[in-house]
Amino acid sequence: MHFSPRDMLGTGIKVLGLIMLLKSLQAFIGLISVAGLNNNFTTRWELWQVLLTFISPLVLLIVGLCLLKYADRLTDFLCKTDDPEADIQQENLFQLAIKFIGLILIVFAIPEAFRIIGDLFYMKAVSEAIDTVTQSQFVWERSLSTLIRLLLGFYLMCSGRFFYHLAYPVKDE
Repeated sequence: MHFSPRDMLGTGIKVLGLIMLLKSLQAFIGLISVAGLNNNFTTRWELWQVLLTFISPLVLLIVGLCLLKYADRLTDFLCKTDDPEADIQQENLFQLAIKFIGLILIVFAIPEAFRIIGDLFYMKAVSEAIDTVTQSQFVWERSLSTLIRLLLGFYLMCSGRFFYHLAYPVKDE
């Protein structure tokens, strides 16, 4: 059986979509106890806190469904070759792996970005009632980490030439 790099990338994207769906299911199961704890919210920020905890699993679910549904379109976007049945060459496979790793970085950073946004809303809502200095330090550290993952992910997905040239240096002849 012969698989082209395009076939491998498309399958990888679908597997990543399935992983995202399973992670969202795991996150939703973890939130069952949060939803059942208290439904008599006394303040507005308590309601927001509970609602914002559901954002990250919801984003995981949406991203997973989109990856499964639009895997072929994403494969066409990432694998810009004229010959979809091209032989598997190590260099071509490595280029697709770089793009796939970039996609993984982006997909896992997106829910974290939504979680950070939710934390910012929560901190703003409770900042007058409690001290949020420590929480804001964690948010900014996570923000920097998430931003770097997003930027690196987009770089790898769109180009990744630096890493390609590290793995396959140009030989002077």
